[in-house]
This record gives sequence, structure tokens and C-alpha cells, in this order.
Amino acid sequence: MSNASWAPQRLELHLLVDDPEVVGFLEDLSGVDRDDNAMVALRIGTMALQRARGAVDVDAIRREGERLLIDVRQALVAHATTVSQSVGMSLGTYLDPTTGVLQQRLDKLISADGDLASVLQSHVGGDNSAIARTLAKHFGETSPVFRLLDPKQKNGLIASLESVLGDALADQRNQIVREFSLDDQGSALSRLVREITDQQGRLRAGFAEDVGRLQEQLSLDHEGSALSRLVSQVEKAQRGIVEQFSLDTETSALSRIKRELTASIDDLGTQQATFQSHVLDFLARLEERKRNFASAPQHGHDFEAAMVNRVRALAEGAGDLFAATGLTTGEIRACKKGDAVVTVGPGRPGAGRSIVFEAKEDASFTDQRAIAEITEARKNRAAEVGVFVFSRVSSPDMKGFRRIGDDLLVVWDREDPGSAVLLEAAYAVATALLASADARSLDLEVDLDAMDTSILDIEKQVNRMQGIRDKCESIRNAANHIDEEARKIGDNLGREVGRLRGQATTLRSIHSA
Repeated sequence: MSNASWAPQRLELHLLVDDPEVVGFLEDLSGVDRDDNAMVALRIGTMALQRARGAVDVDAIRREGERLLIDVRQALVAHATTVSQSVGMSLGTYLDPTTGVLQQRLDKLISADGDLASVLQSHVGGDNSAIARTLAKHFGETSPVFRLLDPKQKNGLIASLESVLGDALADQRNQIVREFSLDDQGSALSRLVREITDQQGRLRAGFAEDVGRLQEQLSLDHEGSALSRLVSQVEKAQRGIVEQFSLDTETSALSRIKRELTASIDDLGTQQATFQSHVLDFLARLEERKRNFASAPQHGHDFEAAMVNRVRALAEGAGDLFAATGLTTGEIRACKKGDAVVTVGPGRPGAGRSIVFEAKEDASFTDQRAIAEITEARKNRAAEVGVFVFSRVSSPDMKGFRRIGDDLLVVWDREDPGSAVLLEAAYAVATALLASADARSLDLEVDLDAMDTSILDIEKQVNRMQGIRDKCESIRNAANHIDEEARKIGDNLGREVGRLRGQATTLRSIHSA
């Protein structure tokens, strides 16, 4: 800048003074004193006008500040009332003992004709239940086991045994008949006759005795006879066959079949439990992938874009100037910190002063790191107040609203419409801080303590509202957990009852067969 621009400025005026008091004052002066005193009077008047204009601006700023605080307080009170009513209605909807959704759900679950009874009935009740159909499929009249044990089946096990035993008895009978037939020269009777014929002498002497012994061997009245021993062997074989198909004997074939079927059913139940465990593990991995996706860099960019759009709407509604600056560098070389900048519009307290907004959906950001980030963003964007926005997804345990000096820390959930009041409160408090700074720079008489008190009250009310919302979410999660536990208990009861009834049905089917 050249020195010429600092030269004294001069303005030539030709005035016609007609005010009686001013004319009287100037007429009392003479010569050069009149001009000098006129200049002094003009300067005093100018300064008085400036002072008067400053007082008017102070009153306007005071009125605007009071109106702003009243509007913010009314908005928060109305919102708190709405939230309280919503919480009461939500709690009544879920927990009312007569009309609550939870009570109705429990009644529907455990009533005589409820969901639990329907599930048990469909799986274990009646002839058309799932377990009855499964047992009928494996042990019913059309099952391979039933056909195998059916005495009417030509290819069944009993028919096969009867055929084998009949053939064996027929062979033994034919063999006995052949041994006592005279038509067969090799039979025992033919050999006996020949021996008797050859030894007629001895035959005459012991014929009666031999005939008696022969009759004794062919009589069932003597336990030691050959025919009695043969019949005893046949009966013993028959008893062995019957024992193999009796459940009273642990080592019988039918008992072994029963044990094998019971073990198969138990293995099937174990496999179902393992499959259920695998499904639950798979769902848990899906949930973990969902959480990982929520913390991915691209998801963080989406969160920043959502915050920028919300702040843009607030700035346009308030008549302020908005600029999205996340992709451009600022005052610091090669630095792009500061996602959005809002400049207070003309005609408002703090006009021309700026607020910088920075958003992060990153669980690694602590309060210290956030303060360092927003401090650098204020320097980079030449802003006086900074607002750092955490994500409720990545920082669920942080307080919803805090003020640290000229910086505000806000936790926002872009998926929850009720969380929008946090950004609105942060925007209002930031503009109030700029108005306070403007008043201090102009040395205006503004009740800054009252503004600080209002800001602290806003912070307390916002955090109190967030606590109420967290409790509502806990109640909602508890209700869902109770419903899920009741469903699992019902499934387990149905499975155990079905297994017990299956065992009883199997035993009845085997005994009836």
C-alpha cells in the first residue's frame, strides 16, 4: 500500500445554518475562532450520533439475544414434553398389563390355543403330527420294517423263518420216514430186517425184547427215546426263534433293533442341535459383518455427507451462509479439515463470524483427539467456534452434548429422526457464542452470564433427553430379549416333548407288532 493512501482526507462543505441556537452561538464568535469552534461543534455532534447509533445496536442485539434464548428454551421444553409423551405411550404400548403388546404376546404364546400350544400340537399332537408322520414313515404299515415283520407278507422275515423251519422239519421227517421204510434197502429198518432174517435163531429168542426196545425208541411217552429227543430239539429251536423276537430279552434281535433305532433318533436330535448351533453362529457372523460395514471408511463418508446436508438445511432456515469445504484446502497448506463452514448472515448478532463443523464415524476418536481435530479445523477455516459431531454407531457411550470452551461435542444418530434436535441445539448454541463474542468486541452491555447459564441448561436438557432415549432403547431391547427367550424355551420344550413321545410311540409300535 502506498503512502499516498494515508494522506489526510478533506471535504469542503458550504453550509447554510438556520438553527437559532447554532446561529446565536456562532454569532457570538468572531474571525478564525468562529470556524474552529464550528469544526469542534461538528465533530462533537458527529461523535454523539455515533454513540447514539451504538446504543441502538446494543438494544437490538440484546433483544435478538433474548428472543433467541426464549425460542430455544420453548423449542426444548416442547420437545421434552413430546419426548415424555412418546416415552409414556411407548411404555404403555409395550408394558400395560391389560393392553400392552408384551402382555398380549405372552398371553398369545402361553394360552391354551396359543403359539406354543400350536407348535407342540403340530409337532407331537395327533395322528397327523410331524413326529407321528415320521414314525409312520419308518415303522408304519407301509414302512420297510413293518413289511419285513408282517406275517402276511410272503417276503417278510416271519414268512421266511416259517419257510426255512418248514423245509427243515420236512427234511427231518422225510429222513425219519426213509429210515423206517422197507422200500428203501438202505434204511435202518431194512437193515434191521435183514439182520433179523440172517439171525433167525437169535431173533426168536430176543424178538420180543427188540420189538419192545424199538417201540420204546419210537414212543413220545419216554423222555430218552429217539423220537422224544427229536421233538425236544425242534421245540428248543422254536423257542430260540421266539426269543429272538421278544423285547423281554436284552440280547434278542428285536431288542438290538430297538436299541439301534433309539440311538439313531438320538443322533438325529444331536445333529439338529448342531445344525441350530451352526445357524446361530452364522447369524452372529452376519451381525459382526454388519457392524464392520458400519465402521468402514465408506460408511464414514456417508455419515459426513449426511451431517453436511443437515447443517445446510439449518443454515438455509436461519438465513446464514453455508459452504461445504470437505474437499477443499483451507488456510493451512494441504489441509482439508473442516467439512462445512457456516457464516452468520447479515442483520443477525455475530454477522460475518464463522462456525466450522467436523464429523467422524470412527470409534478411535476420543474427546482429546476430537478437540485437537476441531481446533485445527477452526484454524484451517478461520472460524471462531467449532462443532465436532460423533456418530452414535461408533460412540454409543458418549454424552449427547458437551461444551468445551469455544468447541461443542455432539453425538448424532443419522438414522434416528429424534436425534436431529442435538444438531439444532449445537447450531443455536454456536450462533449464541458468536453473538456473545461480537458483543464483547464492541464492548456492549450484554448479560453474558445469562447466556452461559442458558447454554449450560441446554447441555443438561439435551443430555437428560438422551438418557431418557437410552432407557427407552434398553426397555425395547429387554422386551425383544424376553420374547426371544420365550421362543427358544418353546422350541426346546417342543423338541424334548417330541423326542419323549417318539420314544413312547416306538415302544408301543414294537410291542403291538
